[in-house]
Amino acid sequence: MDETATSVPQPTSEGDSRQPHAANRPLLWIMGGVLLALVGFVGFVVRLMADTPRPEIVLAGFATNLERRTPAQRYNAKRAADALNGVIIPPGATFSFNKTVKGWTWEQGYVKAPVSYDGELVPAFGGGVCQTSTTLYNVALMAGLPIVERHHHVFAPHYITPGRDAAVAQYDIDLRFKNPYPWAVRLKTSVHANLLEISALGVEKPSSEVRILTDVLSQEN
Repeated sequence: MDETATSVPQPTSEGDSRQPHAANRPLLWIMGGVLLALVGFVGFVVRLMADTPRPEIVLAGFATNLERRTPAQRYNAKRAADALNGVIIPPGATFSFNKTVKGWTWEQGYVKAPVSYDGELVPAFGGGVCQTSTTLYNVALMAGLPIVERHHHVFAPHYITPGRDAAVAQYDIDLRFKNPYPWAVRLKTSVHANLLEISALGVEKPSSEVRILTDVLSQEN
């Protein structure tokens, strides 16, 4: 009888290297999927953090009293303050009160009220707006925003300490200051009862502290 010899594979001492690889493929696929998901999640978190705005803090705030003002002056002061509310001053930019408020005429919704003109009170559109510019001027001083342009009244108004006022008039008497910080500054205004309040907001507190000293050089009764 003829016999046919057949060879039967015998495991070597090192084993068959092909078998473990085939058995590990599902595990490798799972690990790869987990790794890709983890990378995607990290990228999502990074983008979310980049897109999420940093919380704001108050850099400075100031308020002036409207109690002794006429209803028309109060109305104009509030209207000018509303025009400032939410205004953002980019880093390095120069803010202009006149360009931001864009005039205080009848067309802009302002009314006639007593306004200081060459030291006398005369009725004119926008009377009371200077109280808003004065309040903002003090905010800029306290927030460390360098003043580029500022004008005083002929006679100091009663709602502010002498030397701390800021007169404005169309079109050549303006209040301007610069944002020196690497972050934007946002203005926030409100009128509650008899107080006109303005705040400057930013994402960081300035490293330097501001102190304001006022000297009265002359006084007229």
